[in-house]
Amino acid sequence: FQPIHYKNSFISVIMAAFPFEPNAHHLHSSTFNPMYCGHPIIQFGPYQSLKVMRDYGFKTFDKWWDESYDDIEDGWERFEAVLSLVHKVSKLPKHKVLGMLDEMSDTLQHNIDLINNYTIDNLVDRIYD
Repeated sequence: FQPIHYKNSFISVIMAAFPFEPNAHHLHSSTFNPMYCGHPIIQFGPYQSLKVMRDYGFKTFDKWWDESYDDIEDGWERFEAVLSLVHKVSKLPKHKVLGMLDEMSDTLQHNIDLINNYTIDNLVDRIYD
C-alpha cells in the first residue's frame, strides 16, 4: 500500500478478486485502499459487485460514467465493457477530469467516512447478514 500512487493519479481501475465467480463478492483491499485514499474506481468484479457495494452503503460513480457493465452477467463481456469504459475515460481532456473530481468530492468523502467508521462488529454483521 503506497499512498503516493493515489496522489499521482486520478482514478483506480480495480481487478477485484474472483470476477468470474457468481456471488463471490467480498470486502477486499483492492477496492478499499483506493477509496480510502479518495479515488474514484472502475471495478471489474463479480456480476453486480457495484450493486453489492451500494448495498453496503458505498456510493459509486454512475453520475460521471456508465456503470451498466455491472449488470452484464457474462464475465468476458463485462470485462470488455470495463475496458471500453477505461479507454473512454482515458481520452477525457484534463479540464473535464479535474471538473469531475471536484464534483465527486461529496461521494469520495462519503466512502472515506464509511471506511473510517467500520468496526469489527459492523464488519461481522455485514459478513453474516
